[in-house]
Amino acid sequence: MVGHAATTAAMLQNALLFPLLSSLLLFDSRATQVSSRAGSRRGTPLNVELSPHVTGFGTRSVFSMGVALDNSRTLQVLVDTGSSSLVVQSGVGGNTPLQATSFLAHSLAGVRSGQNASIEYEGARVTGSVLHSTVCLPGDRDSNGGILPTGKTCVKSFPVFESATQDSGFSSLGLDGIMGLGPVPGKTKLGINELDETFVDGLAQSSIQDRRIFSLFTSPGPAYGPSMLTLGGWSPANIRADSELHFWSLPQPLTGRWDLRLQDVLLVFANGSADVSLGPCGAGAGGDCRALLDSGTALLEATPAITEAISSRVVDDAGQCLEQAQMPDLHIKLSNADVFKLGPEDYMQNLKACELGVEDIHAKLASSSSSEPKATLVLGQPFMRKFYAVFDQESSRIGLAVSVASSPSTQNEERHQRQLRQQQETLASFLKGAAS
Repeated sequence: MVGHAATTAAMLQNALLFPLLSSLLLFDSRATQVSSRAGSRRGTPLNVELSPHVTGFGTRSVFSMGVALDNSRTLQVLVDTGSSSLVVQSGVGGNTPLQATSFLAHSLAGVRSGQNASIEYEGARVTGSVLHSTVCLPGDRDSNGGILPTGKTCVKSFPVFESATQDSGFSSLGLDGIMGLGPVPGKTKLGINELDETFVDGLAQSSIQDRRIFSLFTSPGPAYGPSMLTLGGWSPANIRADSELHFWSLPQPLTGRWDLRLQDVLLVFANGSADVSLGPCGAGAGGDCRALLDSGTALLEATPAITEAISSRVVDDAGQCLEQAQMPDLHIKLSNADVFKLGPEDYMQNLKACELGVEDIHAKLASSSSSEPKATLVLGQPFMRKFYAVFDQESSRIGLAVSVASSPSTQNEERHQRQLRQQQETLASFLKGAAS
């Protein structure tokens, strides 16, 4: 998750979050063992239903988890493609309410110190130890949407990072943990040897799901059914009929980021004004920079230069908010020239209040190194509401298609097309009258 655990209290109070809730059960492997399913299930994708819950900052996915370590407890954890491990808070659970508070950020580094270890996030650090537990998903569904007969899927002896109770990161989080779904395990990304598998690795090791792949569908409302995490594949039903699923290889899979090579970010105006390139990679379009796809980020994030450029184009010279039709669309252009379009309805957090839904990216992500080029954009929930995303760990690639709940066009484009049709109809009517 790419966000800021150290966000100010004022921002936390004004933030809006729609977490997506589901259920997960965790059992200590030293206690009761829950058997995994038989091999006949290994090719069938599992759908885990995610339910919206209003609080905090934006829209993001969380699980309501049942955890049994020394005793049974129910946890709520963020479904986070920006982190690499399952991290839970010690001594929480039960009926703990989900609060309107901040959240931990994209995991950046791990530090080993004796028996304990620490995970560094953006603005926070959690310290604890790794235990191996049986992790269960109760009430999961088959690919046709039916509840599976046994009611739960379990992964045996899965590494869980349990943070110490006093860690401030989780105290401010208001959640009980994070289900990290990054492309590599914590051992690779964080340097903590015990975190040696991803959750989809665990599904394969437990003979539940051979395919190390998952997908996320964010539903805008009941008309499109529930939001869904699909483990072991993807559902064509979540893709718009006139759209196709295309895949892009991860540039550097071992960095542990679901990212794509970025070519340019354009401001495109419906009134015909010239497009404006924001030069996201520094030395002109086409440099080596990346866009991260992160389900744990409520809004969009970008470098300060991009954020400021967008912000300046949604107000007039007097600082007054423009009408939506006068605001530009945002075109995100990948290195192979594929373009993903976001309109003001997507990148504005609140159109009436003129609140931009783009925040400054964390400095460490925006800095480049020989092993990890800089991230220019973080594509959070506003992007994932519009595009159905497939995360293919075994082939190190990301798949994207227009969601069945969305449109390939922005509202500005649709408005412009309607105006053109009206003009053509008016002209045709005039010419017909003149001819008669």
